[in-house]
Amino acid sequence: MALDIKFSLAIIQVLIQFLVVYIVYAIYREQKLDKAWLFIIIAFLIMAYRRINMPFISGVVGTYHPAYVEFIDTLILPVIVSSLLLIGFLLIKKKFRK
Repeated sequence: MALDIKFSLAIIQVLIQFLVVYIVYAIYREQKLDKAWLFIIIAFLIMAYRRINMPFISGVVGTYHPAYVEFIDTLILPVIVSSLLLIGFLLIKKKFRK
């Protein structure tokens, strides 16, 4: 039962993240905005990728997951996502100051 709820919430989370990517990309294309928005789009794509891979890494689906995969997923990708969001928003802030 708990696994069904977690799985359902994970699917909802992935769908919301892809919806955010679609909306941000539409804003980017429509407004011809700065490339800073692409950093935000990539960050949300990586977040969706992490959520999609979570069942595989946690062992819920399949049993093989090398330690380096978990290391990348829990330490490297969050730093990349945070960095992309930071760069994107700093570039957007700079654009609004002009």
